[in-house]
Amino acid sequence: MVPSFVKATAFNTLHTLGIHHRLRNRKLNTGQVTVLCLHKVSDEKDHFWEPIRPESFELLVQYLVLHYDIITVSDIDRPSDTGRPRVILSFDDGYYDFYTNVLPVLRRYSIPANHNIVSAIADGTQQMIWTERLNFLFNYFLEHRIQARLEVGQSEISLQGAGTLDQSYIICLRELFKLDPAARIGVLDGWFRRFSADMPVPRMMGWEEIRVCARHGVEIGSHTMTHPILTSVADPQTLVAELQGSKAVLEENLGIPINILAPPNGIYDARVLGMAARVGYKYLLGIGESSGRERQVDGVTVLSRLNMISEPYSHMVLRIEEVVHQLKRLIRG
Repeated sequence: MVPSFVKATAFNTLHTLGIHHRLRNRKLNTGQVTVLCLHKVSDEKDHFWEPIRPESFELLVQYLVLHYDIITVSDIDRPSDTGRPRVILSFDDGYYDFYTNVLPVLRRYSIPANHNIVSAIADGTQQMIWTERLNFLFNYFLEHRIQARLEVGQSEISLQGAGTLDQSYIICLRELFKLDPAARIGVLDGWFRRFSADMPVPRMMGWEEIRVCARHGVEIGSHTMTHPILTSVADPQTLVAELQGSKAVLEENLGIPINILAPPNGIYDARVLGMAARVGYKYLLGIGESSGRERQVDGVTVLSRLNMISEPYSHMVLRIEEVVHQLKRLIRG
């Protein structure tokens, strides 16, 4: 792993050299649409999934407004009439901080965004997303200096201090991805009981806030009904309920068509894509090292998004322009 100070020095040097300007200008020739994926924008502390700070988000928006046309997912097939590259701001999960910290910025700069909602959370039938529970638990381990061993799937994972804890978190996440939804929740419930961890319920947007967002230029999509890893949903009827059920609930409560599906954690396969087409989605949003239009399958346009994280402004700019991805391509030849 590259030491953090080496990475910071390299990124700052690349930013100073203006590499990001050259790569951004290339998008004009290729017609590439940049699609950014964001989650929390807040001042909350989370060692394992640090939110983007509100001031950093506004700097990001200022950069995009200066250099890009900001569009919605459904605008992707419309040609640009300004001669500037295009970008989509895409959010997942439905956190309340979108309503308090993001929507005011979008309105101030008169720009749109996409937000993909977990229907059961908006409906109040589910309180939180399973990944939020995992993050809380590992922050709890860090704060209380808990040293123990966790069993998940076929793996036994050691908790031994901050450095090892970071690695353990990634291993746990990957192992939990493999489990079916009921088994995944069962494992998390067992850990919470074992360590007597009492988690506060995070505040999420309800229908009232989502309707306000939709009225002010936020394009609403589906992030499924309950936020499972769709490739781990073996039962076809359950998969239909997650995709079609979420779409129906959103449409009923918002009175608008829902054409966008963002699979949780960007994970999907041919079966999920085929089901998305059958139940009427027009766009599927994944996550990858590069962004833009990937392909069209059975009438569904598949887009890849860049996952934005909390980092210095210069690093965010280089991420948007895919500097690291381009360097990796050069190294691989």
